[in-house]
Amino acid sequence: MLKILSKTVSYLLHPALMPIIGIFIIFTSTHLMLLPIQGKIAILKVVAVCTILLPLSVLPLMYYHKRISNIEVSARNERLLPVFISVVFYFTAYYALSKMGAPRIINQFILSAFVSLALAGIIHFKWKISLHMIGMGGLIALVSAISFLYKTPIQFYLVSLILLTGVSGSARLYLEEHTQEQIYSGFLVGFVTTFSIIVLMNI
Repeated sequence: MLKILSKTVSYLLHPALMPIIGIFIIFTSTHLMLLPIQGKIAILKVVAVCTILLPLSVLPLMYYHKRISNIEVSARNERLLPVFISVVFYFTAYYALSKMGAPRIINQFILSAFVSLALAGIIHFKWKISLHMIGMGGLIALVSAISFLYKTPIQFYLVSLILLTGVSGSARLYLEEHTQEQIYSGFLVGFVTTFSIIVLMNI
């Protein structure tokens, strides 16, 4: 039962979903809540296609061609190609949003997601790091940066994300997908990268 629950948590809090969740947080906790609905939909489409649809659609193809042994891509060496393909898609999202004239905070968040994933790819050459925790760390950093820059009281998001990070990390540990060091390191990479990029680019 616990294994099924842990797998469910891992799917529901999949790293690929973190960018779209981050955009939702931006739309509901900053001045961009006033952005016209057409603009919001256009941004959400780009992010959904480039960070969810395209990266995840690659996995069944790789599994079919025996480039990965399972859809979860548990093996460190098997993660290299999917991660770097995703890096290309994330950069495509950043480039497309920049060309669209998307608001700065959105471009900065997607840029930070791209950089975080690129760092994860480099680290995976030698060591397995938690992509789930990179994603959760990035979301907590986004909320922290919004609170810092805009003085927005968004404690609900912060507390909720901290709790979900604990649940996600515990699930990954229970499934023996990662060690504690890989969990903590993933969170730090996601948090430090995202917070640094967003805050420094607004100073």
